[in-house]
Amino acid sequence: VKDGQVQFGYTGVARGTDQYGNTSTYYVTNGRVDKRFRGLAYGSYNGEEGWINFYDGKPKYSYESLMEYNGAWWKMSGYMIDFDYTGAASNESGTWYVRNGQVDFSSNGWVKINNHYVYVRNGMLQSDLNGLVQATIDGKDGWWEVDHGTLFDNTNYYYTLCYYGGSWWAVYNSQVDFSYTGFVEHDGTRWYVENGRVNFDKTGFVNTEEADTYAYVQNGQYNKTFYGAIYAELNGKNSWWQVKDGNCVHSANAAWNGKPDSFAANENGLWAIVNGEVAFDVTGEYSYGTYYSVSREDSIYVSYIYQVENGLVTSMQATVLDR
Repeated sequence: VKDGQVQFGYTGVARGTDQYGNTSTYYVTNGRVDKRFRGLAYGSYNGEEGWINFYDGKPKYSYESLMEYNGAWWKMSGYMIDFDYTGAASNESGTWYVRNGQVDFSSNGWVKINNHYVYVRNGMLQSDLNGLVQATIDGKDGWWEVDHGTLFDNTNYYYTLCYYGGSWWAVYNSQVDFSYTGFVEHDGTRWYVENGRVNFDKTGFVNTEEADTYAYVQNGQYNKTFYGAIYAELNGKNSWWQVKDGNCVHSANAAWNGKPDSFAANENGLWAIVNGEVAFDVTGEYSYGTYYSVSREDSIYVSYIYQVENGLVTSMQATVLDR
């Protein structure tokens, strides 16, 4: 109604007062409130101008993120299209890339949403894309780890492993680091990586960050609980070496102190160890002793006497001296 007359030629958004004196916004067709109208229409509501979502002729708060209108899909925020929105939005068909309030079906490739890169095809996030993909992202060309279409969020600056093409790869800051050689932990196990890939063929000693300490690897796996005397190459020398807690401690400048440093066992017996290596030139009787705790207050001292011949322990005597 305008100036007391019904505007039968008007179709669009209008404000009116019902028989109870309540003023509201309606969608009008040919001057009459159209209670069958469902969709979007341009107008003013709650002091804001824009495209309003109507249901049965009245504005309806949209709990759905996307709505279709005139062949396009629009991002709703409350009662209206949010033209300021750029990001991701979902409907029953999937998750879509929205630019300035409208689903951008022309978008293909990597786009940045909320500081995360996602891969879209014809505007849709490719949530079935997982693993490693080769791409240029943020100007960097490389192999990137993707999780459900989103660049894997590995910004804690430590290495992880990702399976691809029959191999496991070291990923750092979301990207495969082909220059990395070292250890990477995965599901509680540490693996040896060479040039960015787990080397399952590696069995032997490898350098660690600790001086004079070498980790023993079996089929690419590092086992910190491994003990024993094993035959392997270390620093260019093939010999029998002691492995303790998964490592061999050996110094090129170590001096003989008159008796073995420790002892290590394998299927052939118990062996005298000097500087991490089985000492086949050691023969004699050697005494050692150590305390063992038996409670919070008490301990015992045990004395050991080893008879050694050509590095092999031929007998051992243990005596408890006090408690």
